[in-house]
Amino acid sequence: MIAGTILRRHCTSKTILFWRNLVSVFNAQQMKMESAFIEKDPDPTKRTFGQDDKLPSLPLPKLNETIQKYMDSCKAAVTKEDFVNTQQISENFVKNEGVQLHKSLLERSQVRRNWMDEWWTDAYLKFRGVSGNLNFTGIPVFCFWPVDASDQLKSAAWQLHFVMKYWSLLREEKLKQQKDRKGNNFSMYQFRFLFNTCRIPYKETDELFNCFKTIYEGDCPTHVIIFYHKRIYKIASISNKTGQIYTPSQFYKVVSQIVQDKESGEGISTLTELDRDTWADARSHLIELSPQNKKNIHDIDTALFCFNLSDDSPQSDTDLLRCGATLSYGNRWMDKFNYICTKNGKFVVHADHTPLDGMVFVTMMAYIEAVLQDMKKQKLLELWNADQSPVDSPVELTFVVNEKLKSWIEEASKIAENLNLNFDCNFFNFQQFGKKALKKLKNFFQIHPCGFVQICIQLAYMRKHGHPAPTYETATTRIFYRGRTETIRTCTPEVVEFCEAMISDLPNTKELFMKACKKYVWLMEECKAGRGCDRYMLGIAAIANENGEKLPEIFSDSSFEKSGGNGNFILSTSFSGYANAAGSAMPMRDDGYGAFYKINDDHMTFVITAMRSGPETDAKDMALHIGKALQDVYDLMVDYYPNL
Repeated sequence: MIAGTILRRHCTSKTILFWRNLVSVFNAQQMKMESAFIEKDPDPTKRTFGQDDKLPSLPLPKLNETIQKYMDSCKAAVTKEDFVNTQQISENFVKNEGVQLHKSLLERSQVRRNWMDEWWTDAYLKFRGVSGNLNFTGIPVFCFWPVDASDQLKSAAWQLHFVMKYWSLLREEKLKQQKDRKGNNFSMYQFRFLFNTCRIPYKETDELFNCFKTIYEGDCPTHVIIFYHKRIYKIASISNKTGQIYTPSQFYKVVSQIVQDKESGEGISTLTELDRDTWADARSHLIELSPQNKKNIHDIDTALFCFNLSDDSPQSDTDLLRCGATLSYGNRWMDKFNYICTKNGKFVVHADHTPLDGMVFVTMMAYIEAVLQDMKKQKLLELWNADQSPVDSPVELTFVVNEKLKSWIEEASKIAENLNLNFDCNFFNFQQFGKKALKKLKNFFQIHPCGFVQICIQLAYMRKHGHPAPTYETATTRIFYRGRTETIRTCTPEVVEFCEAMISDLPNTKELFMKACKKYVWLMEECKAGRGCDRYMLGIAAIANENGEKLPEIFSDSSFEKSGGNGNFILSTSFSGYANAAGSAMPMRDDGYGAFYKINDDHMTFVITAMRSGPETDAKDMALHIGKALQDVYDLMVDYYPNL
């Protein structure tokens, strides 16, 4: 099945180079932080989406070289006996059916600027499980939060205003285009799907709905959906008087009206927690039941985004992640971008992964923090008092509900609660060292910071579980037309050899570590250039299916899944950059882990996720093993160069 061939449950795109360039701009010019995000040049080619159609097409990698990368990853993850069989199957594939399938892919790549784009989106849309296993969660870590965190409504009002400021940047195409360190433009296409977007459930395959438009393209809806006590409200975000987005005080007036309703609602949004086919049935029934229901659903589909006034008061970052990932059911719409404000004024994002990757949210959070850094107390007060004119009252979206729908809501609640009970996560701050120390390693040994961390994650896993783990790391392919991601299979034979040497305390560990790092950097650059193996393998499976051909034996070979295929990567990892935001998602497998990390100057932050149903997995213990591995590997290098 194409949807299950390669698709992971989450993938947050790399933003290392963008943030490195952004920080250098701040240091060099001492400009206001917000201005680093805003494009002031009126040249149409400088607009946010001005270069998207000019980007190079996504290249098709070569057949033989791609299968060699695949076999290399199998060699690290399977037994010698299995690998001998896999090697023979792979070589037969390259000589036989692979030739014609590659030719078909080549023909597709010559008429489509991104031969993978449609298939990749379809892989998400064909997913039939519950969205809780596919969506992702993110925490904005605002170091300069200016308001009283004990006042939920004020915090909510400020955040609604700041998110709308970000929307206005996209709407007016004033968000600066992102580039890599070589000056190559990144695709900004995903940013079109942050607002006014919804995944619509249908039997077998969902549809992706989007009605966002820039000011140069026409009008688009500007209302926001608010969830409170399992009730749903539609609010305006633009002032009828000024035509400007609501000020924080105006948003405060709106949400203050909403919280006057103390009784809980039916929890219609809980239906979105169902598996996709059942939710398709429930949604169809809901719409057919009443014209008012149909109108309400349309209002939700077309809304800018959803905002949840939560009753939870998470005290730790781990608790906040859980609030966003699994605790907010009944007060979120799983098919859209949801912004959750807790009772104690904290924030967490929960979003559908289908149209975009985590870097879209990382950029938004970084922009909001930049605005906060620029604003002094007096400016915040002036903004709060800027417009006291009346606002449109919120409109509650009430639904006609029958016993059949109530039964579905009850079923969905049980599904969501079971997922919550099964979900294990740990937010771990590694305080011993960070980017500054890793930069020294890079200068001395050409060790990439991500390579260092990835090898340590593998070492931690092998120490805890006694065997290698096929590993997924996200690489960005955004230098290409509508590019998204490629998989870096970081569990290489070189990494496994180093980890085994560390565990056995062998004398040549430093040399093996350097060898593993060199392999990582090469593989990362290959994947960023569109020359990984996973998207290609998905393409081979997809084109065989479209041609009505039998799926090649390379996909039924046991090594395919053992090396991570069909969504079976035991370690699913991603680097969220140097910004103050942390993200997470469910692990791909019940016996696996999600490992998401960001690197700050003097520390690193990890979010480790696992499932309690996994017989040997433990998120907190895995985090501790990662911490020990980081320190041990760093000490290994320092022992060779004490002045490091």
